[in-house]
Amino acid sequence: MLGSGRDAPDQIVHMDASIISALAALTGAAVGGFTNVFANWLSHRVQARAQSLQHETNRRQLLYRDFIDEASKCYIDALQHGEADISGLVGLYAKLSRMRIQSSERVVRSADKLGNFEIRSHRYGASIVVARLQSRSAFSGSRA
Repeated sequence: MLGSGRDAPDQIVHMDASIISALAALTGAAVGGFTNVFANWLSHRVQARAQSLQHETNRRQLLYRDFIDEASKCYIDALQHGEADISGLVGLYAKLSRMRIQSSERVVRSADKLGNFEIRSHRYGASIVVARLQSRSAFSGSRA
């Protein structure tokens, strides 16, 4: 009995079992559909994030490769000619600036050291650089 107050008449509410079953089935279907949509959305989001991270990693790897190529060319030029190749050094420092934006502090410090080594190579000429490299290899115990 639902109402037992003065103003409300006594009522008995009967609900058909088939209606309860139908409502339960509809509710279950709605919850299942929502769960499926949510799982698909979440899966798509995770895949998109993984693709984005892979793309960023590939971009950095290309930048590092180009930086190493440019540094190698500048170093060989310094050893061969003993004078600065300004356009090569500008390209090297342009890549270093891009690395400052995209890379970790540790990577940037290492690239800075390499850039400074390139400047010293051009400044002091090939003979001093070769002598320094030979003295370093002699102290480090490396074999020729």
